[in-house]
Amino acid sequence: MNKNTQNLPKIALIEFDQSHAECLYSQILFLKEQYQITVFINDKSPEDLTNIPNITLIPLNLEDKKTNQFVKKYLISEKISKVIFNSAERKIFKFLLLFLFKKQISFWGILHNPNRLKKSLKQKYISHKLNGYFVLSDFVKENIITEKLTKTPVKSIYTIFFKEENINKKITKPKNETWLVIPGKVEFDRRDYLFLLNLKIPKNIKFIILGNINTSEGIQFKEKVIKNKLLTSFIFFETYIQDYEFSHYIENADFILPLIHPNNPFFNKYIKNKITGTYNWAYAFKKTMLLEQSFSSIDEFKETSYFYNITSNQIFEVLKQPKKKYISDKWSFDYQQNTYLNFIKTK
Repeated sequence: MNKNTQNLPKIALIEFDQSHAECLYSQILFLKEQYQITVFINDKSPEDLTNIPNITLIPLNLEDKKTNQFVKKYLISEKISKVIFNSAERKIFKFLLLFLFKKQISFWGILHNPNRLKKSLKQKYISHKLNGYFVLSDFVKENIITEKLTKTPVKSIYTIFFKEENINKKITKPKNETWLVIPGKVEFDRRDYLFLLNLKIPKNIKFIILGNINTSEGIQFKEKVIKNKLLTSFIFFETYIQDYEFSHYIENADFILPLIHPNNPFFNKYIKNKITGTYNWAYAFKKTMLLEQSFSSIDEFKETSYFYNITSNQIFEVLKQPKKKYISDKWSFDYQQNTYLNFIKTK
């Protein structure tokens, strides 16, 4: 622990789940100047938080039934006064039951699935125990408030600050190519990949599937691409993509393509109360997104995106437009840090 941080108040970030850990790094950056930080993270999480100075990193074995008790005892013995759950849902329910009558710790958390507020009794209990929820977009916060889904205070933040990797090997992008990057492995429930197979793709366009293609759905999609004789229009990756390489492809993207369409099973969630991590990658690198026209009524996307109709080949006409400029103050680190810190200081 750095001597300069020894007299700071203590705070803990907790992630019991294997997903959403990509949101932790931004929070560490927000907190590091004002708190001593302990990070509890699922030991099966793919996120690498090692070698970050001035934090205490504690991996958790969620298969051990004593894990919740271990975390509780640690928080109390170390006199940690604030806890932020990186995923304030499901897996924290039993943990919070351990604090039934204890008030010495204030709890906060990021809510990734606000639809749980409607019907889940466990989520209602979690809401009762938390001093506030963070959500990952302004439009998500607005919908929660409009629908009166919870009495717990809600604040929107953008966890769009990622590690800067000092890697000499950079991605070389041919000057005559336009890259439309689709981050993540192939998941048919989340993205409408088949839409791409029905397009008349210009020769200079490359769709980059930025995830390991060697999954069952990935292999299915690649086979369809080959069958449709479109292989030259796609770039696939046969293994896990290292973080630095992933970032470099985003950095070189001309456009980011989330591929969320009305025929996706999760569409109704994404249009109201859920974001995809693809947005955050676009925001982090100030990239223009291409979104299906249903999203055109949302202010956030008006500033960052162009919109297309899935029943036409119009998406390639959109590419001729100038890139979007991120003008709002909310995209800055200082704005997000102040928003985050001011919220957790309210109690």
